[in-house]
This record gives sequence, structure tokens and C-alpha cells, in this order.
Amino acid sequence: MTAEGDVIARGFGHLLFSQVSSRLVTFLLNVLVVRRLPPEVYGIAVIQFHLITTTILTFAREGVRRACLRGVEIGSKGEPDLKSIIPLSWFCVPQGLFWSVAICSLVLVFPGEAGDASYKQGVLLHGAAAFIEALSEPAYILSTCLLVFKLQVTVETLASLAKCFTTLVLLLPSLHVPPLVAFGLAALVYSGTLFVGYWAYFFLYKGDLFKKMVSFQHLALRRVGDIDAS
Repeated sequence: MTAEGDVIARGFGHLLFSQVSSRLVTFLLNVLVVRRLPPEVYGIAVIQFHLITTTILTFAREGVRRACLRGVEIGSKGEPDLKSIIPLSWFCVPQGLFWSVAICSLVLVFPGEAGDASYKQGVLLHGAAAFIEALSEPAYILSTCLLVFKLQVTVETLASLAKCFTTLVLLLPSLHVPPLVAFGLAALVYSGTLFVGYWAYFFLYKGDLFKKMVSFQHLALRRVGDIDAS
């Protein structure tokens, strides 16, 4: 097996562990909170709010991720075409803002039976959380292109644990936090942990690359595969 193949194989193992661990943490969270909440509140938090976040992020980033991975395939000399990938990855941010506003507005205009104040706050909090997660997407995409899979495992596991802990604390009866607001705040903690974790890695360990990622000089969009010197 080549060195690159070995890295990809280890990366697959890391990502598999990340997915299994995050699902396990989510399952344990559900077990701990399911008896504390009425069925209708739990259903809104686990199904409807999750659907809002997933819809926003799917529209905001999936197409950009595919395009950026294509840049990895056709980069020069087997290296990722970062000149194209970096500016393209930032398209997730305006798309995340647009879809967060659009989806949340649509849900709030047609709230159905669950239209109280805590429900509206929960919707807005999940929309904000989705946008913050979109802000971390350029760093996530670059870590994928550079095959830094261990970073993704670490950050996403920490984010899942932080979300679980925050949810359990905020649902304590003594705090008097509405359950739907508690789930929204926990979603903010999750997305905030992703944002800080991914960007902190590039700021602390990939300083030169971080400067390129946030420099307007390097954000001029280039055609994927354009490898002229700059």
C-alpha cells in the first residue's frame, strides 16, 4: 500500500470511529432526556429541529464540498489545488446565511400547532447554529483535502460531548430553561465547538495556510485546475 493509500485507510478508520462515537453519544443523550420531556416536546427537538439544521446545511455546503473534492482530484502533481479550493470553500458562508434565514422564516411563518415563544426561540437558535457551522466549513473542507482526519475525529467528538453535557445541564428543573430553548442553546455549543476547533488548528499549526484562507488576496475565485503561479 502506498503512503497516500495508508493515510486514506487510517483516515477512513478515524472517520468511522467519529461517526460511531457521535451516534453513540447522541443515543445516550436521548436515553437520558427522553423521560424528562413530554413526547411532543421531545419529538419537536429531536426530529423537527434536526430537520431544520440538516436542510440548511445540505443546501449550504454539499455542492461546495463536492466541487472542492474535485479540486483535489485534478490538482497539480497530486497535490490539492488550494488556489481554487480555498476561495470556493467560502461559498458555504453566504449560502449558509441565506438558507438559515430562508428556512427559519418559512418555519416561523407556518409554525403549525407548536407556535409558542420557546418554539420560535428554538428555531432561531438552530438557524444561528447552522450558520455558525457553515462558518467552520472552509476549515473543515481544507482539513479533508489535506487528509487531516484525526482533527475531524477530535473536534467532532468534543463537539458531540459538549452538546450532550450542555443539554443535560440546561434541562435541570432548577434552571427553568424551556426544553426547546435548551436544545437550541446546545446546538449553538455544538456548532461553536466545531468553529473554534477547526479554525484554531489552522491558526495554531498552519499559520501560513491560515493567512491565505482569510486573506482577500487569495479569495479571488479561480477556475478549478488553474495552477498559474501567484
